[in-house]
Amino acid sequence: MNQMKGVIIVALTLTFLIPPAHAEETVEFTLCVSGTATLFHQSQGLPPVLSAAENGITMSDDKRFNNVTVHCEAVQMGVGPKSKGYVLCKFTDLDGDMVFTMGPYGAHESGTGPKIELGTGKWKGIKGAFQRQNIVHSKPRKGAMPGTFQGCFKMMGTFELPPK
Repeated sequence: MNQMKGVIIVALTLTFLIPPAHAEETVEFTLCVSGTATLFHQSQGLPPVLSAAENGITMSDDKRFNNVTVHCEAVQMGVGPKSKGYVLCKFTDLDGDMVFTMGPYGAHESGTGPKIELGTGKWKGIKGAFQRQNIVHSKPRKGAMPGTFQGCFKMMGTFELPPK
């Protein structure tokens, strides 16, 4: 009987001491942005090289991903469907906690997307990735104001947080 009590005590102790593994979660939200593009370099025979800064906000049925502000900085070579580049984005939620992503930029190709690199506060240790689907995007050099662009994207992905 004493052996059985010992086994039960050890089992209960381990249950409370070993943190549960966090399961991978899915996320979906709409991201709308407006940004500016600046010519970084242009010379004859080479595609233009641009830098871009964009700011936006998310919409989601999941409160954690609704009304999140977004700031991105990017570099891009070329314009139009063959452009390519990289982007770093900072997502800041209503509590001020941040998630940073990095990924491909340019051509606004559906099916591509950033990887989640790091987070602060409740997002510390986050890992995951998004896929992007275009909803609408202004044509090159046809933004609301000269040198601007606007667009909305459906972002879908998965993320995982470390055990607490």
